[in-house]
Amino acid sequence: MTESIAFIPGKPSSTPGLLSRFLPPLPEGIASEWLDARLEQGSWVLDPFGSSPNLALETARAGYKVLVAANNPITQFMLDFGADPPNEDQLRAALAELASTRVGEERLETHLQNLYQTSCVQCGRAVIAQAYLWERDANAPFAKIYECNHCGDSGEHPVNQSDINLAQSFAASSLHRMRVLERIAPPGNPDRVNAEEAISVYLPRALYGLVTLINKLDGLSVAANIIPTDQSLRHKCLVALVISALDKGNNLWTYPTGRVRPKQLSASPRFRENNLWLALEEAVEQLTSDNLQVPFMLYPQYPHARGGVTLYRGPLRNLCDTLLKSSSSKSIEFEAVLTAIPRHNQAYWTLSALWAGWLWGREEIGSFKSVLRRRRYDWSWHTSALNYAFISMTQFLPGGVPFLGLVGEAESNFLCASIIAAERARFKIKGIALRAESNLAQVHWESPQVEQVDYQIMSSGLMEDHLRKSIISREIEHLIQRGEPASFLSLYTSALTTVVEKQGISKEEQISSGDEYSRIDMLLEDTLSYKHGFIRFGGGEKTQETSRLWHQEIKDPNYYLSDQVEAGILNYMKDNPKCSVNQIDRFICEKMPGLMTPPSELVLTCIESYSEEDIDENGNITLRDQDEPEKRALEIKAMRKTLYDLANLLGFSPQGDDPIIWKSNDEIIRLLFFVAASAGISRIVFSGSYPPDKSIIVLPGARANLMLYKLRYNPYLRQVIDKGWRFLKFRHLRHLLESPSLKKENLDALLALDPLTESPAQMRLL
Repeated sequence: MTESIAFIPGKPSSTPGLLSRFLPPLPEGIASEWLDARLEQGSWVLDPFGSSPNLALETARAGYKVLVAANNPITQFMLDFGADPPNEDQLRAALAELASTRVGEERLETHLQNLYQTSCVQCGRAVIAQAYLWERDANAPFAKIYECNHCGDSGEHPVNQSDINLAQSFAASSLHRMRVLERIAPPGNPDRVNAEEAISVYLPRALYGLVTLINKLDGLSVAANIIPTDQSLRHKCLVALVISALDKGNNLWTYPTGRVRPKQLSASPRFRENNLWLALEEAVEQLTSDNLQVPFMLYPQYPHARGGVTLYRGPLRNLCDTLLKSSSSKSIEFEAVLTAIPRHNQAYWTLSALWAGWLWGREEIGSFKSVLRRRRYDWSWHTSALNYAFISMTQFLPGGVPFLGLVGEAESNFLCASIIAAERARFKIKGIALRAESNLAQVHWESPQVEQVDYQIMSSGLMEDHLRKSIISREIEHLIQRGEPASFLSLYTSALTTVVEKQGISKEEQISSGDEYSRIDMLLEDTLSYKHGFIRFGGGEKTQETSRLWHQEIKDPNYYLSDQVEAGILNYMKDNPKCSVNQIDRFICEKMPGLMTPPSELVLTCIESYSEEDIDENGNITLRDQDEPEKRALEIKAMRKTLYDLANLLGFSPQGDDPIIWKSNDEIIRLLFFVAASAGISRIVFSGSYPPDKSIIVLPGARANLMLYKLRYNPYLRQVIDKGWRFLKFRHLRHLLESPSLKKENLDALLALDPLTESPAQMRLL
C-alpha cells in the first residue's frame, strides 16, 4: 500500500502576485519544508515544468540550486523578475517615467485616463470610470462604475449616450488591431486566423490603450538603448506593469462574480472593462515584494552560490536532449524533483503567446507559438502530454530520486491524468497527501531504479471485475476510517491508489496513455455510484466533484474524523499555551496524514472555538480562559446542577448524570439532556439509545460555529440531527432558570429562543 504521508500545509501567500489567477494556487513554505527534511543545502533540484515561478524561487531562497525548464516566455520573464524583486519605490519610479511620456500634447497618464471619461449621474460633473460593464457580443456597455470626488457618489450606474458613443468610436478603426496582429502573425502566416480569434477577447478601446502602452514601452527601451531582453531593473518593472495591464484589459473578468480562474479563452457572459491606467497603479502594490534576491542565470550557466535558479528556455524534452549530449551537464547531479504539475489552460497559454509577441516580437515566442493552433484540450490529451514529460525525465534522472508533485486546483480528472502519466513512465508512487476541500494534492514519487516488467495485462473481463471489487472495498474501508461522509475527490483518490497498487494501469506501449486515462476514469466513476451502494449528498451528474459520499452498508460509525480533529487541537492548545495557527495546522496534518487530512476550514473553526480573541505580537494564540480544564469541569458540573434545579422548578423528576433525564409524575420520559463541553457529539447521536425528539444537547455558546460547520460538513450527521435533536447553549440555560415567565406549557417555545446561529469569526487567523 502507498504510505500515509503527512500533508504540508504551508501558509497563505502574503500577496497574490503577477498573473496569480492563472498560476497554480500554492501556499508558501511547502518547498522549503519538504526539501530541508531530505537534502543538504546547495543540492540540485529539478523543476521540469516551471509552471509556478514562485515555487522555483522559494526553492532557491531555501538554499538549493534549481534547474527550471520553462517553455512559456511569460513564465520565463516572471522567474527573472521574481529573482530580483523590486520595492515599491522602484515600481513607482518606473510608472512615473511611463506616465510622463507624451501622446501628442498629453501625458500618457492623462491620455489613458481620458479613454474612460464619463459624467457623474448625481452632479453631472466629469469623472473617470473605474470600469465599464458589458454583456458578451454587445456593441456598447450597459453600466459604469465610478467614484465621484466632487459629490461623493459611487457604485454602478447606467451608461449614457456619451459613454456609448465613446466606446463605439474605437471600433471604427482597425489600425491597432492590425498592429498587434503583425507582431504575432503577419498576412499569409498560418497562425493568422488563430491569432485573430485570440485577440477577440479584447475590446477595441482596450486594444487601443494597450498598443499605446506597448509603443511607449518600446520607445523607452530605444531611448535608453535597452533591448527587450536586457536585465535592467527599470525595464523589467515596466514590462511587469504592462503585463498586468494586458491581463486586466481582456474580457475574462466576470461580473459580478464567477470565473475567477479562467481556463478557456472566451469572454464571460457579463464582464468588466477595466480602466487600464488604474490597472497599472493597482499593479504596483501587487508586484511589490520584500523577498530576497537570488542568483538567476540562463542555462548552461550555473549558480555558484548555495541557492539559485538556472533557467532552460524551452520544453523539457529539449532539456533532456541537451543534458544527455552536453559534457558540462554531467556535473549536475539531481537529488530531488520538485514541481507544480501543470494543468492545461488554454486561456493562459494563448494569452501568453499573444503577450510575448506584443512585448518582444514573434521570434521570441518560438515553439510556444503552437498553443495558438490548439483551441481545445481534454484530459486524455493532457495525460499523454504529461506522460511524454515523465518519460523524458527517466532518461537523465538517476534511480531513487525523491519527487514531490504539487497538484493545485486538484480534481479527479487532473489527479487521474497525473498519476497515470507517471505510472506509465514507471515512477513509483510512495504516497499521496490530499486536502480535498482546498483542492491541493501532494504526490510523492520516486524515479525508477531499473527497467522492469512489473505490470499485469488488464484486458480480461475477469481481472477488470476483480479490480473493481478491490476498489469498492478500499472505498468502503476509507469511509469507515473517516466515520463520516467523504468528498468525491477523497474517495476517487483512494480508488486511484488502489488501481496503482493492484497494477491496474497498463504500461503496454500499444495502449496510449490517453486511452488508459479514459478507461481508468470510467472505471473509478462507475465504482462510486448508487448501484454499488454509495449514497451521494449534494452535487449532480455534472457536478459530482462537489458531492460527499457515504455507503449504505456502514450503519454504526465508531470513528468520527471531525471529532478527532477537534479533540486533537484542544489537547495541543492545552499542552502548548503559546502556539501559532500554522503550528496547530502542521500538527493536525501530521496526526491525520494522507487522505485523512482534515479541511483547513475545520481546523480554523476549531481554533476559533477554543481560543481567546486576541493574538499576541508574535502571532500566537491562547486557549480560551473558560476552556481551561479545571474551569470547564466546574462549569459542566454547574450546568448539570442547573438542569436539576430547572426540572424541580417545573415539577419534573430529574435523574441520572449523562444524560440527565426529566420524567413526569407518571414516570414517562419528557426530556433528556446531554451536557457537552465540545462539539464532538457523534457518539451521542449515533448510539441509537435515545428518542431524538426528546433529546437536547447542552453545550457552550462558543461551540456554535463549530457545531454548525460539522452539520454542514457531515450531511449524514445532519440527517440524524434533523430527526428531532435540539441544542441548548449554557447561557440560555441560565436565563431559563431566571425567567419569571417559564412554565411547563411554554418550555418548548422558550427552549427555541436561542438557536445555533453562526457568528462572525473572532479574528483573522490566516
